[in-house]
Amino acid sequence: AIVSMASQLPSGITVRFSSIRVTGLEASENSITLTQQNQTADLAVKVLPEDASNKDVTFESDNTRIATVSGNVVKAVSEGECNVTATSADGGYQVTFKIIVRYPRYKLTLIDAEIISTDNAGKTEAEYKEGSFISIKANKKDNADGFEFKNWECEGGNVTLYGSSRSSAIQLTMPDH
Repeated sequence: AIVSMASQLPSGITVRFSSIRVTGLEASENSITLTQQNQTADLAVKVLPEDASNKDVTFESDNTRIATVSGNVVKAVSEGECNVTATSADGGYQVTFKIIVRYPRYKLTLIDAEIISTDNAGKTEAEYKEGSFISIKANKKDNADGFEFKNWECEGGNVTLYGSSRSSAIQLTMPDH
């Protein structure tokens, strides 16, 4: 017999509702690296057992200046590391994802020139993340009259030069992907 919830149960019949409780959470990977601002990644969480009645999971970032999370999607904000914790609604089980936001770096090596901007002022070699703006100055020698760029290569694009290759200072911006 079918008994609707709105009807009266015949005497002697008891209806029991049972749910399958969550026993844990499982993540396919616990560390995710993002390499661009606003890049996103899905955080995959498996609720155990697979036939659990309540599979609701919430996600929370411990540092929203590094990465934010909406639903199960994490989004890079700025460089650094943070943790995103997934918590099951049933039982409060947790799994934590380590989120690493690190933008690509470009190595700049100068011969007969030096960096005159940034924290690397006075150095002839440094690493810069994409989008960095750098000023360099030629160290004049005898009849040298400016910069000479040889074998200039940059993965993912070209370096934008400002000014003239004959000037005593030049500015460049590392490329964005």
